[in-house]
Amino acid sequence: MASSPDPGAALVAANAAASTSLRETAKWLVSGVTATAVAVFAGSSLTRLGSLDFTSQPVRFSIAIAGALLGFAGLGLILARAISVLTVESFSFRHLVSSDEPRLVAIRTRIEKGQTGGMPGNAATFKELLERTDAARRAPDKASRTLMANFDMFRPKVMAQAGFFNVKAKFDQLVWALRCGSPMAIVGFGLFAWAANPPEPKPATAGPGPLVVIGPQEVAATQTARACPPARLRHCPTPTPEPSPLIDK
Repeated sequence: MASSPDPGAALVAANAAASTSLRETAKWLVSGVTATAVAVFAGSSLTRLGSLDFTSQPVRFSIAIAGALLGFAGLGLILARAISVLTVESFSFRHLVSSDEPRLVAIRTRIEKGQTGGMPGNAATFKELLERTDAARRAPDKASRTLMANFDMFRPKVMAQAGFFNVKAKFDQLVWALRCGSPMAIVGFGLFAWAANPPEPKPATAGPGPLVVIGPQEVAATQTARACPPARLRHCPTPTPEPSPLIDK
């Protein structure tokens, strides 16, 4: 006769598969957003970035620097949350019970509410259960051994749920980072691409030429110029007037 499957083992396997699925989803989300932001950044020509000068173009220079910082800040926010999701974090039942970290406290409280009335030894909280199991280890009676056996079956189910809820909490933070960091990266790199590539200067339009004033000029003979020979004037004798006949008479 085939034995029935252990529900505890099935629960552990289901939580492990769900955690793996969240990590794979995080990989695809981060890859898509990062590729988009890098494409926007790489699509901008950086050849003219060095031509920007803070003294001559302070607005474009400031926008380029601020845009690059904003874009990388958005990517950094996304990558930090993604690394947190992809990192496999392990902790013990004792650490889950004694931790004051807000995320683990929320996980512990959530699981405790779901396990109310079903804990070994009728414990009300995980802290009470841990105290009873610590005492049972030192007691050789049958009730203590039964409590320890029940605890050994109970603990893997709790830790599987805790592991999944831990990954889920990190994944929710990644989703928040994507909503905030993606616009930051795209807008920042877009501003950088615009500011780092100023338009080409327009060529100067041809205007009216300079006015030439023509006035009286003196022409000097150069050394190579041939001088005209001086003109010779002929002497014409002045005619002698004839005497008037009226005077002679």
